[in-house]
Amino acid sequence: VDAAERTAAGAQSLLERIRCFIGRGYGRSVLLVGPPGTGKSTAIRAVARGLGLSTLRVEVGALLDGDDGASAEDVREGLDTFVTMLMPEALLLDDIDRIGGDVRLLKLLEDASATGKIVLASANATAGMLGALLRPGRFDEVITFDRLDRQVVEDMLGPHADLADRVMALPMAYVREFVVRQRVLGRDRALAELDELKERAKLTAQ
Repeated sequence: VDAAERTAAGAQSLLERIRCFIGRGYGRSVLLVGPPGTGKSTAIRAVARGLGLSTLRVEVGALLDGDDGASAEDVREGLDTFVTMLMPEALLLDDIDRIGGDVRLLKLLEDASATGKIVLASANATAGMLGALLRPGRFDEVITFDRLDRQVVEDMLGPHADLADRVMALPMAYVREFVVRQRVLGRDRALAELDELKERAKLTAQ
């Protein structure tokens, strides 16, 4: 599945574009925006692997959802520390809109741009983010990921690519689960359980 995901047209195009800038000595910061499950994090990981740079990847949403009482301020200060100490060439941030309404995030992005070559981030929406975050220099490019890449889904399904239309509306995690069930349980059994996956996906979206 990982090998198939690396063929995503969107991720491949972004990788080639970033390489052009790095090759000319310019850093780059890119924000991928779209609903959950559309492949933003997958694209970020694929681009990071393709660049071959030292990376620091942080799931901001997971940190905020933890049971240790971490606040958005704790997360920002922790990220500042990691960026300063580790000086990653590429900083990968998931769910950045979870802390996008605070000016201290501006400093984090500036520090990351100063110490590394690439900042790749994802957000479900930009509505709650400071307008200053979206200007070039903080994020040079803002790219919309509003649906799964059909090529990725067909590659994941392999010889069962004819089922792509039946799973395209599912978030990436559910497509992966369907592919695994298909490989282990067989096509017919996986299809018989597809409605259950679709219902769970609706509950997740709520």
